[in-house]
Amino acid sequence: ELIFRIRIDGTLLFVNENYARFMGAEAGELMGRSVFEIGEKSGVDRSLVQKVMSELSQDKHIQTCVVQRRRYDGVLRWMRINQIGIFDENGAIAEIQIVATDITDIKNAEDNLRISEEKYRAIIDAQLDYIVRFYPGSVISYVNGPLAYTHPAHDPSVFIGKKWLDFVDPSLAETVLHNKRNLNPANPCFRLHAKHDLPSTGKKIWVDWVITGIFDDKNKIIEYQAVGRDVTPIVQLTAQLNES
Repeated sequence: ELIFRIRIDGTLLFVNENYARFMGAEAGELMGRSVFEIGEKSGVDRSLVQKVMSELSQDKHIQTCVVQRRRYDGVLRWMRINQIGIFDENGAIAEIQIVATDITDIKNAEDNLRISEEKYRAIIDAQLDYIVRFYPGSVISYVNGPLAYTHPAHDPSVFIGKKWLDFVDPSLAETVLHNKRNLNPANPCFRLHAKHDLPSTGKKIWVDWVITGIFDDKNKIIEYQAVGRDVTPIVQLTAQLNES
């Protein structure tokens, strides 16, 4: 995944190595530059990005879109882009973290499997974003509707004030606890690919999680935000491709 963080004016505060490679540059060369200037050659639409930014709010922390972006070598890739708002103590948006996932193989799978446009859209639309925020002591402060719906009660209040550790497999909890110890302003997030049992239905799903530490002005973590995408249809589609 390509991960980078920007101020609302587009100034790059952090880029991971995947983003730097996609742009054909070293990470250090990109820091402090405008994402709009850097992204011009890759096809970034400034007006579209700014529109999406303006729609971020504390009630809607994440905006998602699917676009084509041109790699540094001219190759077009399909990307699913999640823009995650990070807000200051006054509720104003301070920074935006972008997580871009290359879904070109999924687009190509549409042709390989001769599936209809309607079926492809159903696969994409069926993917749900789960959002949970929790304090350093693991107490949950917020869950969104799709995540609450995974519980038989279908009620966010089931989660609020409880520890997220009580809702996940111990081995997954151990992995999260280990990785979040390494978060810092220069490396504010990590990614997990996890399998979950849904208590509401008894089904198993695969979820890609991006867990981000939110820092105060003294570089101390005050909260964590985890954004999960249900990628079960993609996992199943990939399995079909491997079998064909």
